[in-house]
Amino acid sequence: MVWRALDQLEKGLGATFLALIIAIMVLSVFFRYVLSDPLQWTDEIVMALFIWQVFISAAIASKRGMHVAVDTLVVQLPEGPRRVMTVVIDVIVIGVLLALIYFGWQYANATWNQYTLNLQIPRFWIHLSLPIGGLLMLRRVIEHLLAVMNGAPLDSHEIEAGAT
Repeated sequence: MVWRALDQLEKGLGATFLALIIAIMVLSVFFRYVLSDPLQWTDEIVMALFIWQVFISAAIASKRGMHVAVDTLVVQLPEGPRRVMTVVIDVIVIGVLLALIYFGWQYANATWNQYTLNLQIPRFWIHLSLPIGGLLMLRRVIEHLLAVMNGAPLDSHEIEAGAT
């Protein structure tokens, strides 16, 4: 139940952030070119929303197996070695994501006293997207790893336990 709620939250935030980015950009263009009175704050908000949207969407893409991969060799392996290779790759990705979470948190904490130019928002809230996005992706990779280790089909990217 909690995982489904998190799935819906990811999708909802991703869609909301995208809609806000588009709306704010249209507003910005209108004020700049029609009213000749540019809004100074729009770039900061769009940048922050875009960063958050990228990391949330990356987690959704992880669930669906949509990240770029060079799998020319792996797909030609027989099932056993391909399963082993998939596990090894997932373990490596988990290591990278753990580094992203750790160093992302360090980076976010280091920017707590730095503020955006126009809105004076602590940059911490923007940079918090790194560890949060890393945690969201980590959940997906661990789900995939466990599914592969439990015999799930290798060509199925959606994890049934988290599928909506």
